[in-house]
Amino acid sequence: MKTFGRAAVAAVLTTLALLVPGTAVAEVPTAPGAPNAGSATVEIPGVPFYLPCTLDSRDARIVYLYGEREIARANDTQKAIGVPAEVRSRVLFEMRNALRTYTRVVMSDRVTALGLEITDPNMTWEQITDRYRARGLDGTALHEAIAESASKSRKGIDEHLGLDPGNLPPLPAMRLAPAA
Repeated sequence: MKTFGRAAVAAVLTTLALLVPGTAVAEVPTAPGAPNAGSATVEIPGVPFYLPCTLDSRDARIVYLYGEREIARANDTQKAIGVPAEVRSRVLFEMRNALRTYTRVVMSDRVTALGLEITDPNMTWEQITDRYRARGLDGTALHEAIAESASKSRKGIDEHLGLDPGNLPPLPAMRLAPAA
């Protein structure tokens, strides 16, 4: 098992520095060998806490896109301070899985949310690394690709919901009851 020492501490500190009060959290399974292997609560910077089932699909997507933006920011920050690609890729991969899980929890359309769990489940670390190895990537190139992809999603969904990730509307208001 490879130990990262200072680089891992830098990655964790960078992630913590991005957190804001009221940050959303999600309980996600983590890959063996990843920090907190098994199951962990992952904080999602830039995403406020919403009650379960309170956001319609469009609002849930807005929240997701804000979270994606913060994952990209975390990647840039960690890269700038010299966090190795392997450490960054693991941290950002877990953040993305947490964001996906959290967004599905806050969706009021439970049929769609549960359908996404079936058709688009969170990948394991082994699955994501196998996917990029199948594309011919290995080593640093593989980890850079995973780190970059952690903040990229399908543009078709944004278009369908009338959203431009570069020009997002404000985050939705907090609700105490499910969205209609």
